[in-house]
Amino acid sequence: MSETEELERSGDDGDGVLTYRKWAAALREGTLLGQECSECRHVTAAPKVACAQC
Repeated sequence: MSETEELERSGDDGDGVLTYRKWAAALREGTLLGQECSECRHVTAAPKVACAQC
């Protein structure tokens, strides 16, 4: 099982939050994950605590 699959199954961030750990594991496997602001819909390719656009 891949590290990304382990993180998804483990429930580390079951609330849907893109953590650095999950993002980095996916990147190592060749998958780029991103994040979309729920307010303005700005998309970023790296996890952020606050939206850079808002």
